[in-house]
Amino acid sequence: MPESENQATGTPSGGGEQPACFGDPSQVCPKDEEGFIQPQPGCSSCEFLRSCLQQALRREGTLVDSSGQQVVSKTTHFLKRWSNKKLAHKDSQDQPT
Repeated sequence: MPESENQATGTPSGGGEQPACFGDPSQVCPKDEEGFIQPQPGCSSCEFLRSCLQQALRREGTLVDSSGQQVVSKTTHFLKRWSNKKLAHKDSQDQPT
């Protein structure tokens, strides 16, 4: 079975080497007149699709690197605060008046 080729660059998608267009926002996710990203049909068969788009969006400044800790800590803080409020409300209902 022949290896499939990336339609945008003609490079084999099974070879393991990144194509020349890797991470280039102007080639892999150009914007239209209204500023919307237009995915390229030739990229869908590329094995580097996800990492390439992430790299391109980082170069553009659209995708910001984040370790995930900030999101987790905000979520954890929210859940802890919500839990404390629920427990306080439950305790106030359980106390005889």
